[in-house]
Amino acid sequence: MRMPPPTTKEDVTMDTVMGSLPNVWQTSLQMTSIWLLCHPQPDKVPLGHHQEEYFSGPEPKAVLRQFQTDLDKLEKEIVARNEQLDLPYEHLKPSLIENTRLAGNNTLDVFQKHREQELEERQQIYCWATWKEGLPMTIAAGSIDDLPPNMRFHEQKRLDYEWTVIAGLMEMALKYVYTLLSPWKRLEDFDQIFWGQKTAMAEKVHQRWQDDELFGYQFLNGTNPMLLRRSTSLPSRLVLPSGMEELRAQLEKELQKGSLFEADFILLDGIPANVVQGEKQYLAAPLVMLKMEPSGKLLPIVIQIQPPSPSCPTPPLFLPSDPPLAWLLAKSWVRSSDFHVHELQYHLLHTHLLAEVIAVATMRCLPGLHPVFKLLIPHTRYTMDINTRARNQLISDGGLFDKVRSTGGGGHVQLIRRAMTQLTYRSLCPPDDLADRGLLGIPSALYAHDALRLWEIIARYVEGIVHLFYHGDDIVRGDPELQAWCREITEVGLCQAQDRGEIPP
Repeated sequence: MRMPPPTTKEDVTMDTVMGSLPNVWQTSLQMTSIWLLCHPQPDKVPLGHHQEEYFSGPEPKAVLRQFQTDLDKLEKEIVARNEQLDLPYEHLKPSLIENTRLAGNNTLDVFQKHREQELEERQQIYCWATWKEGLPMTIAAGSIDDLPPNMRFHEQKRLDYEWTVIAGLMEMALKYVYTLLSPWKRLEDFDQIFWGQKTAMAEKVHQRWQDDELFGYQFLNGTNPMLLRRSTSLPSRLVLPSGMEELRAQLEKELQKGSLFEADFILLDGIPANVVQGEKQYLAAPLVMLKMEPSGKLLPIVIQIQPPSPSCPTPPLFLPSDPPLAWLLAKSWVRSSDFHVHELQYHLLHTHLLAEVIAVATMRCLPGLHPVFKLLIPHTRYTMDINTRARNQLISDGGLFDKVRSTGGGGHVQLIRRAMTQLTYRSLCPPDDLADRGLLGIPSALYAHDALRLWEIIARYVEGIVHLFYHGDDIVRGDPELQAWCREITEVGLCQAQDRGEIPP
C-alpha cells in the first residue's frame, strides 16, 4: 500500500483510498504477473494420467487404474456441485491439477552396484546450494543453463512461456499508455485496465469485490484459504476500548456458539516495507474477526489493521457500521496483507521451495528403480527450472518483487525466513491442518471438502503402491536408500528441520 494505515475513520476520503491503493503502473504489473503465474501450459497432463509407465506388473497398474477412476469420480462430483453454485469452486478439480511429464525411459540394471553408480553420478549433477540463509536449500544452478537437461523446459514449453511473458508485458504497457491521459481518482477508474485476459470468476469478483459476503467467502474458498481458523478464545491482541461493550458481547456470543472465526496476519508485523519508484510503501499486520451465519455465509465483524504497540496501545477497530470508505479501506488493507502472506508463505515456501527440496533429494538419493522414485518423478519435472527462473527474475535482487511489491527490497526474504521457523509437518497435511484450524464439517468450506477428498484419493493410491513393496516397518527402516532420502530432506534441504521438533526426522 502507498499510504500508512488509517488511524481515524472519519477522515477517510476517496483521495485517501486511491492514494493507499497501488497506482496504475503497479496494478497493471501485478495483474500481468498473476496472469503469468496462472497461465495454463500447453503440455499440461492432469493428475494421475501421465503416459509413462513407471511400474510394471499387474498389481501396481491396477492401483493406478483405481487412482484414475477415483479422480474421475471426484471430477464429476465437483462439476455437478458447481452447477448449483453462484461462485463455483474449481481450484481442486483433478483435471486442473497438473501432473508433469518426464521424457524417456528409466529402466536400469537391477544390480546393486549399478544403483550405487547411478546415485554417485546424480550426486555430482544435482548439488545443493544456499539461496538465502535460513531458507530451504536449492539446486545449485545460477541460471537455467546450469540445470541438467532433463530438468529444463522442453522446447514447446519454453517457447510458450517466453511468448506468454512477452504478451503479458505488451498488455501491461498498453494499459499504462491507455491510462496516461485518463483520471485515476475514483474506484471506477480501475475499470480502465480490467480488460484482456480474465475469467468468468474474475468478472464476478470484479462486480462484488466490495461486498462483505465475498470478503468472507475468500477466506474459506478464495486464493488463500490457509489462514482462517475457528476461534477458541478472543485474541489477546484484540484490545476492546471502553464504549465497545456491544461488540465484546457479540464476539463472546459467537464464540460460545462456535461460530466465531479469525484471520491473523501477525506474520507481517515488523517486516520492512519497500520503496517503489522512489515512493515509500507500507505494510500492516491485520486481524479480522468473522462470524459464520446458519446459511454458511462468513461475514466480517471487526478489523484491527495493526496490532497494539507502545506508540499505539489501543489501535482503532473498524466495523461494518463505519463510514463506507473507512470500512472499504480497512478491508483493502486485509486483502493487501493476504496477498503477501499467500504469495510468500503458502505459494513460494510451502509449494515451490519445499517441492524443490524433495525433487533434489529424490534425484540424489533414490535410483530409478526405487518405488518411491517412480511415485514422485512424474511430479518433479520443471520444478527446478521454474524455481531457478523465479530466483533470477521474480524474487532476485532487482527482480519483480523489488520493483513492485511492498514486501520487496528484502522484506520478502525476512517474511519467508519467519514463515520457515513456523513450518510444521501437520500444516502440510490437509486432514491435520483443517482439524487444527477447526474447519472440518463446514458445508460452505468448499476448499476443505475438496482438499480432503483429493487427499484421500492420493493417499489411497500411494498406500496401495507402497504396500506392494513394504510389508512392514522393519522393511522401511531397513531400506538404506529410503532412509538416506528422508535424512537428505530434513537434515540438508530443510536445514536441520528435525531439530525444531515440528518436522519428523
